[in-house]
Amino acid sequence: MSNNIQNSRRFWAFLATCD
Repeated sequence: MSNNIQNSRRFWAFLATCD
């Protein structure tokens, strides 16, 4: 589960760059 959360944070960080 911890891995999943880390992956989510990376995904959101990627979206932030798009913004």
